Amino acid sequence: MLKTSSTGRACLVECYLQGFARNMGELNRGPRMVRLTQRYLEQRRVPLTLNQINCNLMQRSDSDGTKQVCDELGIRVLAYHPLGKGALAGKYDA
Repeated sequence: MLKTSSTGRACLVECYLQGFARNMGELNRGPRMVRLTQRYLEQRRVPLTLNQINCNLMQRSDSDGTKQVCDELGIRVLAYHPLGKGALAGKYDA
């Protein structure tokens, strides 16, 4: 059983089961938590379809293997801060 936010996750599972959501996504989950969450949801017949992670052109490495695990499990990865919090869009001067 997952320790972190299990009550919130249980509520989201219930929303899915009642038809209020089509699938579930996570935010900032590393490889270990992706596997745990996938297992938890799979037991309840809820699809985990997305993991949103901090990824941009300055920080692209998958050193912890998160993307590889997501690919293996069929979970899409969505980048947030794709322009480096504005650094790649010219928001800041040198």
